Amino acid sequence: MIAPGIDSYFPHFQELYDSAKILYYTTSNQTKIQVGEKNIDIKNYQRKMISPFILTMYSVLECLLSELEDRAESAGYELPYKRDNRTEITERPSELLKLLTGKTIDKGTDLYANYKFAIKTRNLITHASGEWIRWSSRNVMKGGQSVSMNNYYYSKKEFENLNLQNEIFRNKKADKIIAFLASKKLVPPYHQGRHTGWLHYISFPTVMRWYWTSILNYIAPVLIELSKTNDEKINLFSKQAQAILFDKILDENSYKPMKNEVIEIIPKKEKTKKKKPWYKRILN
Repeated sequence: MIAPGIDSYFPHFQELYDSAKILYYTTSNQTKIQVGEKNIDIKNYQRKMISPFILTMYSVLECLLSELEDRAESAGYELPYKRDNRTEITERPSELLKLLTGKTIDKGTDLYANYKFAIKTRNLITHASGEWIRWSSRNVMKGGQSVSMNNYYYSKKEFENLNLQNEIFRNKKADKIIAFLASKKLVPPYHQGRHTGWLHYISFPTVMRWYWTSILNYIAPVLIELSKTNDEKINLFSKQAQAILFDKILDENSYKPMKNEVIEIIPKKEKTKKKKPWYKRILN
């Protein structure tokens, strides 16, 4: 939005990002917040903040890319797609980067994999089909043990016993997302015996932090490259966006990708090869 009579630009995504940050910090180590005259234990609400945060953070990304499209067009560039028929948002940052700098993003990196699954997670929250369990008995375990709908893991033997008396339908797209998050140790180990809704299953602060870092880590090298361009409008947009998202102007030496927080770390004795710096790995 250009304000009449002044040469200033007000990013729409800033308000959204401020909202996302508020949601993000509800999963901090702080346990109580003051609301009016009451002290509320936010631990009881943290799990309910995951979906609103994901939807808000996705809107930040979508709005940021739309504003970048505006800058590109006003600078005389022709977008590689029509506004009313945009390419998928998984590909849009790379296509805009290629248009404006000639560089592309390497899709073989962990940063791209995390970003891709972050987009899939939001899409599934927005457009998900249902999951259900049809119980024939409330006491299906041996010895009459009751089964909780929110159990995260069943042994193979328990699962076989459950299947004898219950009909189960789970969202396959959700299972793929859960498997990916479990491979990152961000949710309890994935198992085919999941007997809880997929959204409940991924509602952990670790997933919120993963989503946060996935978006910011992926957009950082794009903004760094855009700040190197000679085009004044593109350059200014990049620096404004960096100041909002990262509280500073970035370069490949000053920004290091944020790490995901995990539930547990299982040490592995593996030989590690020396890797190229993160910045060179993600850009071609």
